[in-house]
Amino acid sequence: QSRYVDDLNLRYVALQSAQRAVRFLDAEPIQSQEVPVVIRNKVFASILGVMLSTPINAYIVQKGASMLADKIGDRIAAEHVTVTDDGRMPGGLASSPFDDEGHPTQVTPIIEEGVLKNFIYDNYTALKDGTDSTGNGSRGSYGSSVQPSISNLILAKGNTGESELFGEVKHGLYVESVIGEWLSNAISGELNATVTHGYLIENGELTKPVKGVVIAGNFYEMLLNGIEAIGNDMQSNGSRYSPSVRISKLSVAGTQ
Repeated sequence: QSRYVDDLNLRYVALQSAQRAVRFLDAEPIQSQEVPVVIRNKVFASILGVMLSTPINAYIVQKGASMLADKIGDRIAAEHVTVTDDGRMPGGLASSPFDDEGHPTQVTPIIEEGVLKNFIYDNYTALKDGTDSTGNGSRGSYGSSVQPSISNLILAKGNTGESELFGEVKHGLYVESVIGEWLSNAISGELNATVTHGYLIENGELTKPVKGVVIAGNFYEMLLNGIEAIGNDMQSNGSRYSPSVRISKLSVAGTQ
């Protein structure tokens, strides 16, 4: 996905798709367990959007349906976790000089070194809270009303290389792609997703491919105590951006 044709490498995409298909011909189910999990950048970007965009939405906060209401200034994540909403990110898929109400877009710190800093606002919700719009007013169609919506939601990359992300895992799971993460409960924070492509990690190395696996855990607990390491390999999933991350422990439901 890109706003620039020159950034697309269709040959690379085709080769990666073919190689993935061949590798997973021998995928096998595994037993249920709780293990460290490394989540690929593109996958965690999607999870970030699904799980965080709702509770930081001022409309949801004002309805009393967000777990993050009244938590501005509180630590809700580990110190190495920083998340921003950047409506002016160069090349961002949701970048624009202004939102659907004509307010200038901006860079809005959401989580800064683990501390919740801001919600996202349109004009109506901003007036209700006595603050300014963050330039996140979004209209789904000409016939719908405006509500706050994320622009480019970005988890800041860390300084952990790929070998380090895997190297400290004696026995765990690498999640390469998932389906169904959008069915998770963003209000309670209960996350679940079906792993369509994954690998066992054994002694820091990717070994056999696995199938028929569901990962589950609480997103808020993951933010605060679960994210052990953040990679330096940023990638997008739509307008959500994230590096790969290593989670200390998630429930893995297998079929054996």
